[in-house]
Amino acid sequence: MHGPDGTDYFNRIRYIEIVSPERLVYSHGDLDNEESFQVTVTMEDKGDATELTMRAVFPTAEELEENVKKYGAIEGAKSTLGRLADELDSFKTTSLEFIRTFKAPRDLVFKTWTDPEHLKHWWGPQGFDINVFKFDLQPGGIFHYSMVNAEGNQMWGKFVFREVAGPSKLVFVNSFSDAKGNTVRPEFSELFPMEILNIVTFTEQDGHTIMTMRGGPIQATDEEIQFFYSMHPSMQEGFGNSFGQLDEYLAKM
Repeated sequence: MHGPDGTDYFNRIRYIEIVSPERLVYSHGDLDNEESFQVTVTMEDKGDATELTMRAVFPTAEELEENVKKYGAIEGAKSTLGRLADELDSFKTTSLEFIRTFKAPRDLVFKTWTDPEHLKHWWGPQGFDINVFKFDLQPGGIFHYSMVNAEGNQMWGKFVFREVAGPSKLVFVNSFSDAKGNTVRPEFSELFPMEILNIVTFTEQDGHTIMTMRGGPIQATDEEIQFFYSMHPSMQEGFGNSFGQLDEYLAKM
């Protein structure tokens, strides 16, 4: 971390336990001491809210007191959680949401999102052919593809999967890319965010599937966030067309 006074603070985090989406345990250290203390973070569903509890355990009472008095551990944690709240508020207010009902069972709809042989039949703008170059359906895995229209114009894109919990949930970050899979700016704007986090849920009801998708920029500047917000109408139309193609594809299956 780079402080306002120009000081660099080196941190080392080693993950010990990950129980999504309820619990995270990690050790926190620096260059001199790899494991200064251990942190447990729990997240409890409170309906439309989440109660987050962060508990840090130090080897001795003296080390706890030093971290509180010398490094301002309590105030630092409050500041970090405050910034997290701001980031979540920004995501909620600028994210793009779609709710669509498909006349198909949930397992099948989820498969059309997670099988490249299905994805290439509906993902992307109308009039574009999808070519799949890599597809690795696991957290950290990549879906790398190109889109080519009738005139031969080509664009590249990619997903980086964050969570795959079939058939109820899919989380991924999508972005424009180059032929090698590097994240790049789209040609149409220098202000479009580099990465968009998408959370897609699937709920089955009477043999149909209700799909909810929410997407918003991450690690973006204020200018990029506002530009993304200004593009909502265009993206509503674009994704609406893609989901229309999915509707038609499902009807043929």
